[in-house]
Amino acid sequence: MAFKFNEHFNSSAKITYLNQFRFGQLEFDNPSASWQGHNYVREHDYYPKFPVLIQSNGLPWDIANSYLMSLVQQKQPWEMESVNTRAKGLLAYLRFLEHSNLNFLHLPKNNRQKAPYRFRAKLSELIYEGLSVSYAANCIRAVIDFYKHIVKWKLLNPEMLENSPYQTIESLIAYISGDGFSRIKKIEAADISIKIPAPQVPVDRIKDGGILRPLSIAEQRVLKTYIDSPDSNTALSLLIKIAVTTGARLQTICTIRNHHIDYLCSELESRRKAGKARISIELNTGRFRDIDTKNGTSHKLLFSPDIIECLYIYSISEVHEKRMFVSYYGKTRNNYLFLTRDGNPFYTSKKEILERQKEVAIPDINIKKFIIKTGGSVDKLLKNLVKSMLDNHVEVKSFRIHDLRATFGMNLVRRLSASGISGIKLLITVRDRMGHKDISVTQRYLDFDEMLSDMETTTELYEKNLFGEY
Repeated sequence: MAFKFNEHFNSSAKITYLNQFRFGQLEFDNPSASWQGHNYVREHDYYPKFPVLIQSNGLPWDIANSYLMSLVQQKQPWEMESVNTRAKGLLAYLRFLEHSNLNFLHLPKNNRQKAPYRFRAKLSELIYEGLSVSYAANCIRAVIDFYKHIVKWKLLNPEMLENSPYQTIESLIAYISGDGFSRIKKIEAADISIKIPAPQVPVDRIKDGGILRPLSIAEQRVLKTYIDSPDSNTALSLLIKIAVTTGARLQTICTIRNHHIDYLCSELESRRKAGKARISIELNTGRFRDIDTKNGTSHKLLFSPDIIECLYIYSISEVHEKRMFVSYYGKTRNNYLFLTRDGNPFYTSKKEILERQKEVAIPDINIKKFIIKTGGSVDKLLKNLVKSMLDNHVEVKSFRIHDLRATFGMNLVRRLSASGISGIKLLITVRDRMGHKDISVTQRYLDFDEMLSDMETTTELYEKNLFGEY
């Protein structure tokens, strides 16, 4: 049973979300006049899904909401998820404060009696009852950032803080940089922080952003059978094919647009005229800035002629046209290549978020709710596909969309190795195709097969030793 945090506190504090949050200012006709002679001037740009913390008495928690408003000014509109994470952490803190009848300024000399320390102690207690360590760490991280910035951003008179809410510890750590050199940096940490244990990476996994599992050759054969079936979901099948053949992340695949496919087709036609029909075509996200990538890094994706033709056919299909008709961009080549049945993108691009800022919103009427999509629909579709595969094929294990990126990486390593490429040339080629910043991550792909083989050999020898040969 899932752990329910709110059941452990006598508090009805909550978060309510503003669909479009804009900053503004009051302008007075005469500064010395009454409130009657003023205008409220709103800024044009807005932030979607802005969180507002509401106390149990129904009133906003002013200091926390002031902190969130100051925080959002440091962010781009597409970075609201990080603001919402902070808000959820502060909601947990607010519920604790109300339940314990404490004020956030309760900061006596005794550390153990301070509100932040008591909150940390409560989180530690709840971890033993089933609370996720990562959730607890996020909550305390939000509290630390809250106290740090309400003073830094002058949201609170420093004299109101009777004592420091927590102690800061400085330390030096050594690390290997992305270019392979040893570096040392100074870090600061609060003594109330909750450390998240480093995850153990199983031998059949690769740490690349998350913990990814490359699909075996047998699993890939089964997957290909399913996505090539006439009964398959066409959009999902094409998403999977792009992931497995280019190594692109979900965010990148889902923000590809129709005009990008037009470009690929144009390049393919030029190559065919030049007698190079079977050469893959490069789609560089550095050139097409309306394709999103992780942290905005440039990624060169190579599309095979067969994939390009399949994508173009889908982009002009009746199914896709119906989805475009009810979408934000309408029936244009500027629209997303992948849309849900109700016309929403599978993953909302930064370009769309910025373009929506240009709309003239009328505050006196209802505004159509804009929800930023982050791939949830793809996860649901893939979950159903994986379930069907698991039910019918014993050789298949559960996998996620991100595992297909690792699958591409291992397929690439094996193909290049089989063609005689090795050493630094292999490392650099795989790094460039995967779009890695840190070359040590690329090295994990090169080491994967050897480590997996060593583990299987060790396990086999151990079993023979233990049970004997049958």
